[in-house]
Amino acid sequence: MKKDNKILDDLAKLAGSTFTGAVNVKNEISDYITTQIETFIKKMNFVTKEEFEVVKKLAQDNRLMIEKLQKKKTLKRKKITKSEKK
Repeated sequence: MKKDNKILDDLAKLAGSTFTGAVNVKNEISDYITTQIETFIKKMNFVTKEEFEVVKKLAQDNRLMIEKLQKKKTLKRKKITKSEKK
């Protein structure tokens, strides 16, 4: 009976150490992947949210200016066309 308990105790210890080893491997893999992703992102040279918003605002302002200039051009062409007809 003592021998059976000893075997069961040994199996329990083995299972416990195997589980602990698996958790350690999982943590190591997770840390490695996190480090690799952070390194990749740094190499990509992404812009910050603030930089993006500034450029977005500039693009919107430019688009409005272009639309205004196109309307002016259209009005001037119409004016020229009217004056040529007279």
